[in-house]
Formats: sequence, structure tokens, C-alpha cells
Amino acid sequence: NSKVSAMVWGTDTIEKSNCNMIISSKYHRHKILKDIQTMARLSPKQTKVQYPRDEFSHVFGNKKKQFDVSLPMRNSLPVVLPLPLPQISGEWGFAKLFLGIGVEKLIIILKLMLLERSVLVLGQSYEEVTSCTCALLELLRPYTWPSTFLPLLPRAMLDFVNSPVPFVVGMICDGTNDLKGIESDHRVTEAIEDGMSVLNLSEWSLRITNDDSILRLLNTPPHLRSVLESLRQRLDDLVSKKFRSLHDPLSFGTFLENGFGRRATLTIASSRRAIFSFMKDLAGDVAKQRGLWRRYGVYEDSSGFEFYPSLLIDQFRSELLFREELVRTQMFVGFVDSMRKSDLDVIKSGVDENIVDEYKGEEGQLISKWVYNNMCQRIQKD
Repeated sequence: NSKVSAMVWGTDTIEKSNCNMIISSKYHRHKILKDIQTMARLSPKQTKVQYPRDEFSHVFGNKKKQFDVSLPMRNSLPVVLPLPLPQISGEWGFAKLFLGIGVEKLIIILKLMLLERSVLVLGQSYEEVTSCTCALLELLRPYTWPSTFLPLLPRAMLDFVNSPVPFVVGMICDGTNDLKGIESDHRVTEAIEDGMSVLNLSEWSLRITNDDSILRLLNTPPHLRSVLESLRQRLDDLVSKKFRSLHDPLSFGTFLENGFGRRATLTIASSRRAIFSFMKDLAGDVAKQRGLWRRYGVYEDSSGFEFYPSLLIDQFRSELLFREELVRTQMFVGFVDSMRKSDLDVIKSGVDENIVDEYKGEEGQLISKWVYNNMCQRIQKD
């Protein structure tokens, strides 16, 4: 709103035909900013609004709550936002990454970050670069990035990419030519040879090191790829369906104003949970139960607990050796053959396709909703 912008950031005069209010001093500007700061604030009750934990209530639960406030400025429109508030990095930034670079590249860049390899994120919009860099760090859970993180690195500080310390930084490019210039800059190409990755948000491309010792570690597990590809396709369909009238269904302004639909936020949550589960499993026993970390270290009198990676590696190797022997047994061969026959029987019967179509259709959703409501009524009667 140009009128509000003029009032907040100040011009010495504003045409009376457009606005009767004249802001001629810092006092008036500060007062308006103070009003925005005090009034555009969630109440304690509103801050606790969350999505339902169970998937059915997430989609079919009570009507979405809203935060609305009317600012004391002439001709200003009410501010209306969905609750819980749209999560800029957790929802919008993740969706941009997930739909943009795809499953394979996303898992590759996360694996590289787990190995503490540097990442340079390039783009042409501030909100996209900062949101996507923050989303990458969030997806590392349950781990925490231990080194340098700069959502925005000034163009003049490009020398920083040759830093020996691992980093995750974002950089804004002034158009396509500037972006290509940065990618071809000798400092960037040298950093890539040393292990840095470059994520281009404008072209959704990923450049990584050619080091074979690293490349062989970056395969995506087939099950994880299958689950995430399915969720990615669903998210793409849902976002396109909700904002089909817009040229860019993932525009930042549209997201801030409307958020994503319930099905889309549920799909995002499911995708993030799948990635979190994969990341957590990489830690083995350490992440499975409280206190198990004690098995893989000792307490030193001077320094406290000392973690010994070799103890955990020995556990991994022991499990791998057992699996190598297991898959060679006749029992395991028979198990694989039984799975193959079971899948063939399902395909021949056509049940698999019918089930998928039923659950995708409106009829399946109506049946599920009816069953859920009846169960709730019975529980209340009991």
C-alpha cells in the first residue's frame, strides 16, 4: 500500500487528496511504528494455536483461526493472517526447495552439510535466499550446524567463499548475468574444487565437488526417495490447485497473506518428518533412547564426557557384517521371493490401483470423515 508506505517511512508532504494526514516530524513516524509494534502482536492465547497432531483433524478439524488487527492509520486496510502464522522458512522456504530442486538434490545437499561441507546459495530475491538457507539448517535436525551461517553475504565479500571454515551463506545476484558471473568466478570454482556446493535458486541447479570419495557417499536410499517423491508430487498438486489463478503459486506475498491450505501444510509436515526420521537413524543407537550415548564414550576427570567415534563405528560394522551374512541365507532369499509373489498377486488382482484411486477421490475422504465422526460420537456416549 503506497499510502501506508509513505506514512511510515515518511515524505515531508503527502497530497491532501490522497491522505489528510501530514507527517512532518520524526515524532509522528515513530508513533505510527510504535502503534504497529504494540497492536500487531499475537495474544498469549493466539501464540499457542497449533495444527492438530492427528492427520484427520489437521485436514477436517475446526475452521482455521485468524489474527486480525486494524491499525490507526487513515485509509489502511485491516491486517488479516491465518493462525498458526505461516512459517516462512519451515513452510514456504521448505516448499520452494522441495518443489524446486527435487528429492535427489535436496538429500545430496543435506548429506554434504552433515559432512560439514560449505554451501553457497544464490538467488535473485532476498526472501527466497534467506528462507531457503534457513530451511536447510532446519532440515539438519536433530543435528545443529556448528559453524558459520550468513543468510545474506554482501556481493563485495565474495572472497569469503575461500574460507577454510565450513559455512552456509546466501548471496543476492543482480540478474541472470550477475548470477552466471558469480558461478564462473575463479574464487567460486576454486571453492567448489575444495568441496563447496553451489545451490542456484534461479535455475534450481546444484553444483558439487567432483571428489569421488565424497560422491560415492551421496546416494539416496530408495525407500526415502519413493516416500518423498510421492509427497512432493502431492504438494505440487495441492499448491497448484489452491493458487491455480496465479502466475506464481508460490509467491511470497500470496503465502504471507493466505498461507498454504490444510492438506498442503500436512504434506509439508509429513515430508519434514520423513527427512527427520532419516537424519535421526544415521545416529544409530545414540538417537534411539535416552542415555545410550554413554555406551560410546567415557568420563574423564578433567574434561567430562569424552565421545569415542570408533566405539559407535564398531557397532555399525557389527550390524553390517551380520546383514551381509543374513542376505546370503536361503531364508532371506525365500523372504525376498515371497515379497515378489505378494506384489505380483496384488498387481494381478488390480486391488492396488483401486485402493489408491479410492483414497485419492472425494468418496474416500467422505467415508473417512463419516467413520471418524461416528467414532467420536460413540466415545462421547461411553
